[in-house]
Amino acid sequence: MKSAKEMFEELGYEQFDYSNGIRYTNGETEQNIEFENDGFINIYNTCYNREQDVEVLIVEEILAIYQQIKDLGWD
Repeated sequence: MKSAKEMFEELGYEQFDYSNGIRYTNGETEQNIEFENDGFINIYNTCYNREQDVEVLIVEEILAIYQQIKDLGWD
């Protein structure tokens, strides 16, 4: 079974560790998915185009998110 990091990398995301947890960033789509140490998941786009305020996830991203939840032991 692949790790969440491997799954996200296959989707074009890069992993960054920061003080509150883990962030995956896709430079092409400017999509960010953060897993905070307190159990929160933030999904946002750093593009300032108002038409892109609503985030859309593909099934593979949802599966990677679920795998990260499992990898962190949150399940």
